[in-house]
Amino acid sequence: MNMPTGPQIGVLAPELETLMPELVRQAHQPAALDEEGVEIYPGVDFKAVSYTGFIPYLIAAFQDQQAQIAAMQQDLAACCESRTMQALAGGNGTDGTAIGDLRTSDANDQRLTITPNPFSEGTVVGYTLPSAGMVSLQVSDATGRSLFTLFEGQQMEGVQRFDWNTSFLAPGMYHVTLLVDGTPLVKKAVKVAR
Repeated sequence: MNMPTGPQIGVLAPELETLMPELVRQAHQPAALDEEGVEIYPGVDFKAVSYTGFIPYLIAAFQDQQAQIAAMQQDLAACCESRTMQALAGGNGTDGTAIGDLRTSDANDQRLTITPNPFSEGTVVGYTLPSAGMVSLQVSDATGRSLFTLFEGQQMEGVQRFDWNTSFLAPGMYHVTLLVDGTPLVKKAVKVAR
């Protein structure tokens, strides 16, 4: 059949035929004859696979996988959000406010932004201060356990930013809390593997 030599990668037509019969067809390789019409190799019947027919299936599978991942991320975020709030209920923040009163800000709330989010190596935490004040930018894990403080100090009013190097963090969900004169604002931050 004049096939290339060496290892080949592909699928076995009889196995594929049980799953996707429309991608397999019966084919025939005619006998090879010499100049005098003497048969050198006999004709061969075989099953052929349409590899280009795989493309729509692969695209659909990829889209389905992405939809499942997105749904799982939403479920995980909702679960972690619920657990975080349950774990924090009744506790006290460093400024004396009840942590149980904290709520994650709306994704469209531009007072506190994390861009990009999700991120792998680093991200920028941006926030707008309506007036000068004492600012604390803190990070906690998905359970609400305080991990570290990114920034603490007096800042002037206006748009502020903090370049956050996250290369040392494990992939997962975190919460960034902005405290301005004791008033909290919380946003989820998702670190993904690179």
